[in-house]
Amino acid sequence: MLYIKALIFFWLPLMLWAITFAVPASSATDKISNASNYVFRRSWGADRTVLLSPSALVIDSNKRIIVANQGLHRMTNISQKDRTYFNWGDFLNGTSLFSPSGLALDSAQNIYISDQNNHRIIKCDREYTCTHWGTFGNGIGEFNSPSGIAIDSEDIVYIADTKNHRIQKFDSAGNYITQWGGEGSGKRRLRNPRAVAVGKNGYVYVADTGNNRIIRSSAIGKNPKPWGTFGTDKGQFDRPMGIALDSSNSVYVAD
Repeated sequence: MLYIKALIFFWLPLMLWAITFAVPASSATDKISNASNYVFRRSWGADRTVLLSPSALVIDSNKRIIVANQGLHRMTNISQKDRTYFNWGDFLNGTSLFSPSGLALDSAQNIYISDQNNHRIIKCDREYTCTHWGTFGNGIGEFNSPSGIAIDSEDIVYIADTKNHRIQKFDSAGNYITQWGGEGSGKRRLRNPRAVAVGKNGYVYVADTGNNRIIRSSAIGKNPKPWGTFGTDKGQFDRPMGIALDSSNSVYVAD
């Protein structure tokens, strides 16, 4: 269920100002088809001075909730134990955050932030020592409103470079590896992709938002397999905004 909750928190709270925590009433009946199995535990941040338009969250190995506090242009850590808040990132590497939109953690618990309107990616360790890469543009390693981030089992970083209509791939130090996409509707093209995920099977899945579809490809963008069209029927989409996979590589889409 963690994957589904992550999708909800990542994309839907653009109109909300709180984080809600729910748990299964019984681990033996952990089924999304039966919402009554989930019990509300607590919420945080209904005060808009604390959270405003949270756009993404991750939970690290210390069970800290780390929120991309997009409307307040900062990061907010929340303690599950006592509901205390710790704000950081107002000023990172000489520039304030400007609409942080995507988050991901690597195997060492470094956090990666899509600093959307500063057109860069920020990497911070547990001590909040940060580095960044990228600037505005459409060249190699440049960005135009990056949004979703995914990290694979080898700590390779995939960025949905939304307004450049492409996926860019980097190593964990920000060194460019490859890219794919380009604006269009052909099966090798993308239009305003907003989210990216990597499966345990090694495939990369992209929410091709502007084309109302999902595309699966290899880890270098080869052999793309798109599915979905615009509409409200089963298997159709209307600007899909988030994507996640479970341990069986089943795909969940925030449509």
